[in-house]
Amino acid sequence: MVDMSAGDGACWPYKGGHNKKGYGQFGKDGVVYLAHRVAWELTFGPIPEGLDILHDCDNPPCCNPTHLHPGTRKENIHDMIDRKRGLVGELNSSHKLTEGDVLNIRAKYKWRVVTEKMLAEEYHVHIGTIHNIIHRKKWKSI
Repeated sequence: MVDMSAGDGACWPYKGGHNKKGYGQFGKDGVVYLAHRVAWELTFGPIPEGLDILHDCDNPPCCNPTHLHPGTRKENIHDMIDRKRGLVGELNSSHKLTEGDVLNIRAKYKWRVVTEKMLAEEYHVHIGTIHNIIHRKKWKSI
C-alpha cells in the first residue's frame, strides 16, 4: 500500500487510510499502526524506546525510510516550529488572540495594571493561557 514509483529519493506515500493529521495508518487484530513507523521498523528494526519517528520531508503519509529518523517528542516540536510547519499564533485557524493582543497582555501585566484573572476575562481565554503568554511558554515568537 506504499507507492514507491517516484524513485528512491522521492516520498513514498501510504495509499491506505490516514488519520486526522495525515499519517498513513492501518489496523490489524484490533491494533492501529502508523505506516511510517512500520516502514522504519521493517528497514531498521525496533524503534528505540521513548522515541518517535520523525519525517525529514514534512510529508506525513511518506513511508520512505530514508526520509525518516528517530527523535524525541521535543525534537519533533522544535523541528515543527523551526520549519514553520506547526500552525502557531495567528496561522492557527483556532487562534483566539492576535499578536497585538499578546503584546498588550504582556505590557498590561508587566506594569501590574491587571491580574492574570482579569486578563483572562477581558480576552475570553483560560487563565492558564494568559499565564503561558506572560511567561513565554506560548507565543514565544513575539
